[in-house]
Formats: sequence, C-alpha cells, structure tokens
Amino acid sequence: SPTWVPRSFLHPGKRVRLHPHDYYAYGLDRGGIDERWFASTTEAANEGRVADEGLSWCIVEGERFLLRDAVAEGQARLVGAGIWKQYGKWPVYSKFFDNMGPIPHHMHQSFDDAKLVGQEGKPESYYFPPQYNNCDNNFPYTFMGLEPGTTKEDVRQCLEHWNRGDNGILDLSKAYTCIKAISKKKLETIAAFREQFVAGAKEKGLGAKEAEEAREKTRWSRVGSCDNLPPATSKPDVPSVGCP
Repeated sequence: SPTWVPRSFLHPGKRVRLHPHDYYAYGLDRGGIDERWFASTTEAANEGRVADEGLSWCIVEGERFLLRDAVAEGQARLVGAGIWKQYGKWPVYSKFFDNMGPIPHHMHQSFDDAKLVGQEGKPESYYFPPQYNNCDNNFPYTFMGLEPGTTKEDVRQCLEHWNRGDNGILDLSKAYTCIKAISKKKLETIAAFREQFVAGAKEKGLGAKEAEEAREKTRWSRVGSCDNLPPATSKPDVPSVGCP
C-alpha cells in the first residue's frame, strides 16, 4: 500500500498525484506530503510522527501486515542470504522525492563516520523520470560540496546561525556560483567550470570522452528549455539529463 511521508521544513511539489486536499493530511504543523516511500522497513525520523510513519504495509488476500514483519519472518528467503547475513534486515528503500524548491544543504555520513556515533551510512542515488519532470519546478538544482579553502570555522558559523533563515551555507558552495550562472544562462561563466566538471567526473570513474559528453548534456539540460533537451541517457553513471 502507498507510504506517504510529510516534511515540516519543505513544500510539496505536487507531482505525486495526490488529491489537492490530501497534501496536508497529517496537519499543517506536520508539513505537506512530499515523499512516497517504497518497500520501506525504516521509520521516518520526523518529530511528532505517527506509529507507522515511513513503514510499508503489505496487503495480501485482504490481510494487512508490515513489510518489516514479513522480512523478520521470511529472513533470507525474502531478502536473500547475502543481505540477511550482513544486515539481518532489509536495509534500503526507494522513494518519490517531490519538493517545490531545493532542500537544505546537508551531508550524509560515510559508513565509517556514522559508525562512530552508532549510526549507519546513508548512500543515495537519484533518477529524474521525465514522466514526473516534464517542466522545471522552483530553482530545480542540486548544490554539491564546499568551496576549496572552506574551514571548519566557516561551517560552524553557519550552523550557529541556523535559526536566522538564510544562514549563508550556500555561499560556501562552489556549485551555488555555477548553478546561479546556469539559471541566468551565462555561458562564459559556465564554460569556466568545464575543467573542474570533467576532472570530477573522471575521478568518479568516467573516461575522458564520457566525462566530456556528460558535461555537454548537463550544460544543455540546464541552459535549454524542457522542449529541446537531448534524450536521457540510460547509463547509470552519467548524470540525468531531463528537467529535474
């Protein structure tokens, strides 16, 4: 059955096709529904959450039960011997991620760093299906990383200003400068980031030719309109091309 998750600090993009009256079904104080989770045995870490928030339910022949309970009973028969041996649970899930604007600048800890505080790492990957992204939403860009030379004190100061609204964290991001230029179609500024884009893509395992192709596709997907984009790539290691 569908698993809907609200977020109090974001606004729904309204592309998950809920009835207009249902986007704030949990109440205005809980925020709008902007995520739909699939095959989840993970509780949503929301303040004031309901008991089963984030957990997927199964419905079989009129019987309703949690996927988490099914995994606990089926174990390796359900999730595979390798997954069960290493994790003892189903450790991943997928989601529709649907926000009107950009999410706050944040980080995910590596497995090693998360282990130091008793948590698990959180790797993610994204795909922008054209069926749900046939036009831009409000500032549909992703901020990546920090400006070289950024110090711990710079970041700490932004965190201390958390409740000011704009705490200045995006001023420390190299992507912010480049993306702002893309939104204004400043081709000369975009071109200035070419070497850094290609070098970063190569560090992630792309060949020189593939890195150049990825850069061109990303450039035109941002500068052009939604009506004249090149076809989306099917290669999982090349950035998505459709309007996100």
